[in-house]
Amino acid sequence: MKDLKTTDIAVITTGTVENTFDNVNAYLHAVIESVKDDNVSRTRTYKVRTDLVGYKDVELPVLDEDGNPKFDENGNMETEIKEQLIWLEQKQDWALQTFTYDQIDGFADVVAAQIPEGLTRTQKDIAELQAIFLAKRREDAPWGIAASKWRSRTNEDLLKDKS
Repeated sequence: MKDLKTTDIAVITTGTVENTFDNVNAYLHAVIESVKDDNVSRTRTYKVRTDLVGYKDVELPVLDEDGNPKFDENGNMETEIKEQLIWLEQKQDWALQTFTYDQIDGFADVVAAQIPEGLTRTQKDIAELQAIFLAKRREDAPWGIAASKWRSRTNEDLLKDKS
């Protein structure tokens, strides 16, 4: 099983769009990594891998404001059920995508209004990269997934309240 990390730059579908070989409803989750920045040819190459992911219930301790576990009147640790995003199976192996600096600048201009204010330079770079790949996914519509079905994956997607 592969770990999904908070450090991954990723996009995900807004809902389940496919079934695994075990017939489990799954989301598509695409991880993006920078591979090469070529100043001479003015291109940047990324690798992208798409996996099928889903949620499983996990029981976690309820924490107080200091980060310590809470206990009930009988001394039992209080717990809550959350949903954790987990890897289910691989959809596509790593694929390389190369963009010219002009393409990247053009994408960045298009998505500039979607980037929140007040981010650090690194956070802004990550948000722009996610937005660029989100725009690319929407443009290409891989596997017949409609444009409206893709969004940037956030840390809140990794562990969320059960709803």
